Amino acid sequence: MKNGLILFLILIVSFSLKAQDDKDGLFVSLDYYIPTGDAAETYKPAVGFDVGYKAVGFRYIFSVSVGYFKIQPKQKKVYYQELDVWGNPVTKSITYEAYTAIPIYFSYAVKMNLTVNNAIYIGIDGGIVNYKYGGDSGNTASLSPKIGFSQSVGKSILTIEMRYNLLPFTGGNTWNTGVAFLF
Repeated sequence: MKNGLILFLILIVSFSLKAQDDKDGLFVSLDYYIPTGDAAETYKPAVGFDVGYKAVGFRYIFSVSVGYFKIQPKQKKVYYQELDVWGNPVTKSITYEAYTAIPIYFSYAVKMNLTVNNAIYIGIDGGIVNYKYGGDSGNTASLSPKIGFSQSVGKSILTIEMRYNLLPFTGGNTWNTGVAFLF
């Protein structure tokens, strides 16, 4: 219910504004991350953000950004039972830590203008994600296909997009929906 409400509010805000093209500048994006696969059973969705530079042309959108998000476990400690070597039940536990990430992305998208005032686009983000999970930390490559919608607010441009963040070396894949405001 909460996920649906957030997505609904994002869509209402974005579709109630007017659009224009050919703009570049700094942007701020509010993102909503949803874990996938096995991580979806263990981790809650989370809010994150990106800041960067975005150029919106007649047929393209290019951006470079840095972001932050932190996904918390649904339960910090999970208890389970297994049998010891004599067949007796033994209670054990697994402790989960928060997963924190700082993605640095370069992005390119091809834009298809729907009208003079708005457009849809399809593209890809690629970059490095610095992550921390408990005592483990490092960098991993990321590739994120995406689709989106853009339109303007006065002299600024608002974009809404959905992307699948594929982190092939960590398995920390997520869906995320973001709303960006280009100044």
